[in-house]
Amino acid sequence: VCSVGHLDVVPVSGHWTHEPFGAEIVDGMVYARGSTDDKSGSFASLLALVAIKDLLDAGTLKLPRRVRVLFGGDEESGMSGVRRYVETQPPPTFAVTPDSSMPCAQAEKGRAGISVEGDVPAGGALFVESLAAGSAENVVPDAATVTLAGTEAGLADAERVLADFWDANISWRRTDDGKIELSAKGKSGHAAHAFKGDSAVIRLLRTMLSLPLDHAKYWERIFALSDPMGGGLGLADWDPLSGPTTNNLGLLHVVNGRLSATFDVRYVVIRSPAWVAERTLKPLTDAGLKRTSIVGMPPLYHAKDGPLIATIVDEYDSEVGEGEPTYCMGGRTYASFVPNCVAVGCHHKGPKGGGVHDGDECYVLEHLRGVGRFLARVLIRLARTTA
Repeated sequence: VCSVGHLDVVPVSGHWTHEPFGAEIVDGMVYARGSTDDKSGSFASLLALVAIKDLLDAGTLKLPRRVRVLFGGDEESGMSGVRRYVETQPPPTFAVTPDSSMPCAQAEKGRAGISVEGDVPAGGALFVESLAAGSAENVVPDAATVTLAGTEAGLADAERVLADFWDANISWRRTDDGKIELSAKGKSGHAAHAFKGDSAVIRLLRTMLSLPLDHAKYWERIFALSDPMGGGLGLADWDPLSGPTTNNLGLLHVVNGRLSATFDVRYVVIRSPAWVAERTLKPLTDAGLKRTSIVGMPPLYHAKDGPLIATIVDEYDSEVGEGEPTYCMGGRTYASFVPNCVAVGCHHKGPKGGGVHDGDECYVLEHLRGVGRFLARVLIRLARTTA
C-alpha cells in the first residue's frame, strides 16, 4: 500500500502579501506556493510513515503488506513520474494521494486540455495586433494584455469608449507609436473551479467587444468559447455526482497574426474523451480555429461500497467524524494513473487554509499531525484489507 504526493507547484500567480517561496509562518499558518497543494499532504504522509516504522520496529505492529510513501515531481504538468513508476513497479494493492479534502474523492471529473490555433483577421480602423494572457492552462489567468492598432480615427473612437469604461480592472494607455495597450486584471484560481476565479481573459475580451473593433464577429466567437461552464464549446453538462462542466481559457496569445489558445475542461463522469472530441469540433471550426490537440484523462470512478472507499470512510468517521460525504472533484490527481488509488483529505478539523493555485496559498500547521495520524491509520487498515 502506498501514499503518493507531489512536490511540484504551478507558477506563482495572484496577489501575494507574503513571499511565495518564503514559507512564512503567521498565526499558525504557513504561507507559500504549494503549502496546501501538495506539500502539506506529502509531509503528513512522511509523519505517517515514521509512525508506522516506529510501531514495526517496536514489534507492536505486524503488517502483511509493504507500506511505501512516494513523491512525484510533475503532477501539475503531465504526471510522467508516476506513469513511469507503474510501468516498472508492481501495482499497489491500495493507494491514496493526500491531495484533496476529507474524507476522499469517490470520483474525479474527466479532464481535457484542448489546444487550438488559427489566423487572426487584421487591418482596418481598429484591430488586434498582439495579445498575451495566461501562465498555465490549469490556472485562471489573472492578467491579460492586448495591443490594438489601426487608423488614428479608429484609435480615437476606442479612446472615447475607454475614457468612461465601467470596469475598474481595465487600464489602457497610448504607446509611443500611437497604438492602444489595453490590460485587464483578474483573480487567479484552480481551473477545476474556474467560476471561483476572475478570468482576466474574459474581462479583456468583453472590453474589446465594447470597442468599435473591425472583425468583431471573430472575437465574439472567441469570447463565446471562453464560457466558464463550457457552453461555447458545446460541453455544458451536469450530473448529480459531478456537478457541472467547467472550462478555463488558460492560455491565449496572438503573435504575428496567429492565435494560439488552450482550454482546460473538466467534464462530468458520465461522459468520455470521445464525447469531448466530437462535441468541440464544430464550435471551434465555426470560430475559425483548428484543433491541434486534445490531451487529458478520462473520468475516474470508485464504488462507495468497494474495499478502498469503505475502509477510508470508516476510518474517517471513527477518527475525524466531521460527517462529510465522499464527493467528485474537478481537479485531477495521481489517482488518474496509480492503480487502486483515491485522493484523500490533507486538512483536519478546524480552520482551513486556502489560495490553491492563487495568491497567499496557506496551510494550518496544526493540521499536519492530525492528517499524519489519519493517513497512518488508513495505511495500516488498507494493509490488512482484503482486495
